[in-house]
Amino acid sequence: MAKWLDTIASRLGYAPRRGRRDFAAARFDRLTGGWNSTNASANADLFRALDTLRARSRDLCNNNDYAKRFVGMVAANVVGGTGFTLQARVYDKPGVPDSGANDAIEQAWARWCKRGTCDVTGRLSFRDLQILIAKAVARDGECLVRRVRGKSAGNAFGYALQVIDIDRLDTRLIQPAEGNKNEIRMGVEVDAFGKSVAYWLRGYHPGDTYGIAAGAVQAAHQRVPAGEILHIYQADRPEQLRGLPWMHAAMTRLNNLGGYEEAAVIACRVGAAKMGFFTSPDGQPPMDGEDAQGVPYLEADAGSFGVLPAGVDFKPFDPDYPSAMYADFVKACLRGIASGLGVAYHALANDLEGVNFSSIRSGTLEERDQWISLQEWFKDAFMEPVFDDWLASALAFGQVTLANGSPLPASKAEKFTGHVFQGRRWSWVDPLKDMNAKIIAIQNGLQSPQSVAAELGVDYEDVLVQIRQAQDLAGKLGVTIGAPAPVKDSPEEESAETKALAAVTGEVRSLRERIDAPPPDTGLRDLLAAIANGQEQTAQMFAAVMARQPEPTKVDVHNHIAAPDPTPVEIRNEIHEREQAAPIVNVEVEAVMPAQEAPQVEVHVEAVMPDEIRTAIVSQPERVTTTEITRDTMGNIKTSKQTEKDA
Repeated sequence: MAKWLDTIASRLGYAPRRGRRDFAAARFDRLTGGWNSTNASANADLFRALDTLRARSRDLCNNNDYAKRFVGMVAANVVGGTGFTLQARVYDKPGVPDSGANDAIEQAWARWCKRGTCDVTGRLSFRDLQILIAKAVARDGECLVRRVRGKSAGNAFGYALQVIDIDRLDTRLIQPAEGNKNEIRMGVEVDAFGKSVAYWLRGYHPGDTYGIAAGAVQAAHQRVPAGEILHIYQADRPEQLRGLPWMHAAMTRLNNLGGYEEAAVIACRVGAAKMGFFTSPDGQPPMDGEDAQGVPYLEADAGSFGVLPAGVDFKPFDPDYPSAMYADFVKACLRGIASGLGVAYHALANDLEGVNFSSIRSGTLEERDQWISLQEWFKDAFMEPVFDDWLASALAFGQVTLANGSPLPASKAEKFTGHVFQGRRWSWVDPLKDMNAKIIAIQNGLQSPQSVAAELGVDYEDVLVQIRQAQDLAGKLGVTIGAPAPVKDSPEEESAETKALAAVTGEVRSLRERIDAPPPDTGLRDLLAAIANGQEQTAQMFAAVMARQPEPTKVDVHNHIAAPDPTPVEIRNEIHEREQAAPIVNVEVEAVMPAQEAPQVEVHVEAVMPDEIRTAIVSQPERVTTTEITRDTMGNIKTSKQTEKDA
């Protein structure tokens, strides 16, 4: 059956079916004939291409806008504006930091990082060294840093660094292992395990002929032990001994795009000139004269029209380029280049057109993860070994001193090794939402303040110290920082609101006790007593009566207590009842009670009540109130007692 189907397919022009299990990318046909299919070691590939790749990468960084932009982005995002910050983490015991030692180490490190100290040339600060190394690795793929120890360092710490151009590490220097000698591969001497043992450096840069006499023989290769060299590069394959320029995957497209943009700009310039050609039967177009070099020319004034001789014609040259697809084509190329470089397109191209908050946030987060990964690699490859060397040398030379001037003992160097290098961090497009999310995470125990501070690129302990310093300084100057925290009132010093509330409550509760004589209307007196005591029976009666009233009922009660001149005392109680299921009683008390003789009380009552309420009040039993007042020798009221009972 299968053969019969193959026969029919072959007669129809189709290839017979074959059961293939190989990979499509491994096939050899007319579409894949030019595709590389040989395998070589990483070092073999580097040996053939490294010098050329480095030279072309440097040319792009010198002349291509986007290549220069990428190298600048590496320095800005990996190193940052201030470089990596040292945070010493020395503890006397778990959880108890040794603040004196931490401050001493950080201050000594800051002194060493200054320009003229950490670099053997005296021209660079440690931040400058970090930026120089980051750019060199991105552009050249690798960088060499020599550790200079002892008196040769030229500083009080006995330790300095020298950045060496990678071209001095001879890529063409190859030597097989013979006898007890190690193998040398591309200038790197390795042992049987492939571990770097030494580096063979040229005496001069191979391209540096300035100041060297013609025909002078350069110094032979110098063997430098690996313990004196930091060879900084990122390995992409096992056993890789040298580093590749980070732009190698995008270099071809970068170069082609640069050439395309240059051609487009020239075409625009030519098109703007609107040039043309004169043609005639005898090949001699009319000219106005010749210039100093004998080249004929024709003058053309703006806004003027000339007349051509008989038989002479003009052919305009008007190139219509670049076309409308120019911008889209450049964007498409830059997206591929950005992918090859591992950065966001909008950051590389400086193109924020059509970008919204969600898209830029998503792209930025992915890119920042890449930068953080590079920061960690840079710390492991450069910062950590430099700090270890520096600390041992600084302790040995007595340069790490406490506040009292005594140096930290070199015998306890192991204790002082604890530290963290904090790289730069970035602010957000909408920092309020992100910071609120961090606060919520801290409140719910999902994140610590220390981790949030680390994400912001600061030391939490330093932040707390700075806050305390700011508060102390503000207190000395009498300045309030932020909103003051609520302070609980002490029993001796109550707040104004508490005093006012207590005064109102006391006035309501002691309303009857402020009346020396009973009012003429006994029923009204009982009504006031019911309001003061909060009797529910009277309130329910008010509700029942109000429910039957067609119009709103208003009850106004005014009590005026007059005091002798010149200080009047007025107490006004207003009760407003509106039409509703249950009456609402609003009591407003205004009182100023100075020390005085026994007060004279005048009560003036204005009331409008329904007959049902008046009948209910009058039906209450009469009560007799007796007031007893005790005075001291000065005539002031000492005690006052009121007794109330049924008549």
